[in-house]
Parts: sequence; structure tokens; C-alpha cells
Amino acid sequence: MKYLSSLKNKTISIPYNNDPNLIKRLGEFLIYPRPFDVYIYFAPNPLIANAGRKLPNAKNYINKYNKFNKNKFDKELMLALQNAKKYGFKNNLLLNNVLLGIPHSNNDLKIVIPKIQKYLEKLNSKKILDRVTISNPYLLELINWKKLSNVEIKTSVNFQIKSSSSIDLVNNVSNFWLDKNIDCIEIQKDLLRDIGVLKNIRKKIDKKTKLSIIINEGCLTGCPYQMAHQLYSFSFPNKKGRINSENILFNIAKCKYITRVEPWRILDANWILPSWLKKYTKLIDEFKITDRDSSTEEILYIVKAYATGNYDKRNLCRLISLLKMENFLFPEITLPKNFFHEVSKENAKSDNYYKKIWKKIENHNKSHGNKVITIGLNGLRRENLHKFISNN
Repeated sequence: MKYLSSLKNKTISIPYNNDPNLIKRLGEFLIYPRPFDVYIYFAPNPLIANAGRKLPNAKNYINKYNKFNKNKFDKELMLALQNAKKYGFKNNLLLNNVLLGIPHSNNDLKIVIPKIQKYLEKLNSKKILDRVTISNPYLLELINWKKLSNVEIKTSVNFQIKSSSSIDLVNNVSNFWLDKNIDCIEIQKDLLRDIGVLKNIRKKIDKKTKLSIIINEGCLTGCPYQMAHQLYSFSFPNKKGRINSENILFNIAKCKYITRVEPWRILDANWILPSWLKKYTKLIDEFKITDRDSSTEEILYIVKAYATGNYDKRNLCRLISLLKMENFLFPEITLPKNFFHEVSKENAKSDNYYKKIWKKIENHNKSHGNKVITIGLNGLRRENLHKFISNN
């Protein structure tokens, strides 16, 4: 197996979609000697702690009364964690809900925190828990990490680390950061192409602390829907243990409202191509792949792309989570050769820069029979939203 040289001494973080076959397939592909570590990140039992979005393959764990089958989920999760260790992977459990209870109140925390503590200790006693990712900084204080001394802590993208000042604030205000075993910090999404800011953050943190970025999500830079999207994602399940399996798409892809009207904005998003990883050699330690809602085949395709550099360069839509459901062709050749250099400069590019590239994409599609290309997703039309509201 020939892996990308830019991955030497790095880490690839891979989502688990609650399909046991995914672990086996990853183990068969990511063979030794591999020059990088592999972390698999898992959603916990949602009745213990929400992982920050709707549970992947949730329908597999819902009984005829629309209630979550806790025992089935726990049994399958434990087996998946054990299998991951067999292949030499490390396990990362997501505590990715910034709310820590809905509504967020002291009484909720008196119930939620002991449940989380007991859950973590149980997994740790099986020697299958390597890391916990947290979104809420209060967890640094509320969890008794002394009972989980061998478990690394990673801060989520929802921690909003977005400048060197963020590091200063945390170091100056909270001794918990200094006392706890913070292994890795995930950088806020809008900064992934901002090399200057990343360099400043790198200078501020301890040399032992790793920096992580999401590489294939494609969330729009500065998207006003981002917070609403995240808060919606934190709302599963409800307090009665029920999980809404209905796919209400306008709640999980708000950015599509923007890109339907201005599709060229997908170019000013924060996805990173496999060939660009070498630009981050001295800055970033961990490359995180998203998302947990993808099929096993989709996740494997993306892992192979970023591990080896082999992927379909005729259509980048297959690589970028934001675009994976689109039908148009997005060939890599439509990007200028100096694209990364231009978009990673301190001054942002003008809209016209991206519009010209989008025009090239449109022309390419026309030459291949796609006369009109748009970005869209069923359920996102305004009339569908009003229809949904009126029916409720």
C-alpha cells in the first residue's frame, strides 16, 4: 500500500456510521505498515449523551413504539469498539453536544453528568476507550478525569477555537486546560484555508498538543445558518427517549438555501483536496474526515482518497460532504493551478474570482450533456418549508 507521504507521523480521524461492516472494511484497506495513526470516532448511546447530530442509521435501533433500543445499540457499539482495537485503530467517543441537556439547567446537569461519568468509566474499564471529544468546556470541570487518567481529551470544532486569542483566553482563565490531558484541539471551520491564523495558533499551543482540522466537509465560510444547524443537530433524542426518524432536510442542510442562488460559493467553502495536505505538514497533526451520516461505501471512498491520493478527479462532488448528493460534474481541472495559494492568502478573494471558476464548471457540464446545473436538495424549497409548517 502506498500512502501519501504528507501523512507521515499524522493522524486520520474517521467517522463510524453504526455499520459494523465499516470497521472490517477499513481494517482490510488500511494495512500495515501505515505511517499514520487512525482514530475512529463513535457516537455514544444517545440516551446518555447526544453526539452532536442525528444518530446515524437511527432506524436500526428504533422499535415499533418509536423508542430507542438501548441494549441493542450498546451491544453493537461495544463490539465495534473491540473490533477497531483488533485492527490497531484507536477509539474516540463523541460528547459533542454543547447543551449538556435540553433545556440546559442545573437540575438537568445533576442527572446528565453522573450518567456520562458512569458511561465513560464502564467503557474505559474494558480498555477500549482512547479518547473523548468534548464540545462544552464545562465538561473539563464536571467530569472526574482522574478516574479516566489514560483517556485523551480532544476539543470539538464547536469549542470555537478560531484565533490565537482563543488559546490565550483559555490558558489565562481556566487552569483546567493546563491540568487536564488535552491531547488535541480541533480548529473552527472557517479557518481551514487561513494559513496565517493557523500558524499563529500553532505558536500559542503546547508542542505536545495536536491540532486537528476537518478536511472534506465544505461548510460555507461565514454561513449564517451554521449555529441554527448545530443546535438542531443537538436535539436528538427527546427527553422521552424518542428519536424522530423523519428526514426533515431543511433543518440539516441550511447552507443549500444560499448555494441554490449563488452556487459559486461552494468554491469559497472550507474543503481541502488530498494533494493540499502537504501544505499543512508543519501546522496540522490530525486530519478529520466527515460525516457519520454517509454510507459505508462513501466513507471508504473518501478514506482511500485522503490516504492514498487516488480518487475520481473528474468529479470532486464525491469527495466533499456538502456536494455528495449533487448530480453535476465538478472536475478538478476547472480549478486554477494556483487555486490553493490564492484562497489561502491573507486577503479573501472577490466574488468574481469564484464566479469565473463556476462558469468553467457550467461549461464543462454543458459539454457533457448537462445543459443546466443547479445546487439543490429535495425538501429545501421555500414552498416545501411553508407546507411543512402549515401541516403541523
